[in-house]
Amino acid sequence: MNTIDGYILSIEDLPEFIESKYLEYFNRNSKGEVKKIIQNLVNNLSDIKYVYFEYPYVEKIYRDTYYNFFSTKHKEYHKNCMRIALFSMPIENEDFRSREKKAKLVDSFHGVFTIRPTYPYILGWNLISPKNIVGTSELTFCSKKYKFLINGV
Repeated sequence: MNTIDGYILSIEDLPEFIESKYLEYFNRNSKGEVKKIIQNLVNNLSDIKYVYFEYPYVEKIYRDTYYNFFSTKHKEYHKNCMRIALFSMPIENEDFRSREKKAKLVDSFHGVFTIRPTYPYILGWNLISPKNIVGTSELTFCSKKYKFLINGV
């Protein structure tokens, strides 16, 4: 694989999209289970309208586990993950190449999560703003500022 696949889509389309990409990239037919897992996650997010999907993504925690555990098994495991960036406003590919639109991207960005090729435990590393998770008013969070590069921005 020499290129990174990047797609912009609405949050409503994400579960079906991930289900199809899981089969395409990881050769795993989950019979709708991946879609259910992603739908459950989507149902617990608020104010997220669009996502930026990318594959392949090197999730450093999974990659470490891959080389120390999964690569020694007598079963094929993929070493790359999928990454999904969350946005509250419509985004376009051109926005990532425009200095004028960078502020819009930064203001509407609310975090990322990864999808691992380890069915049925597919949800990997994630950093999502607590403001965008449903039902967190009674919870206490530790927070940290984190820098991201999404499509080079």
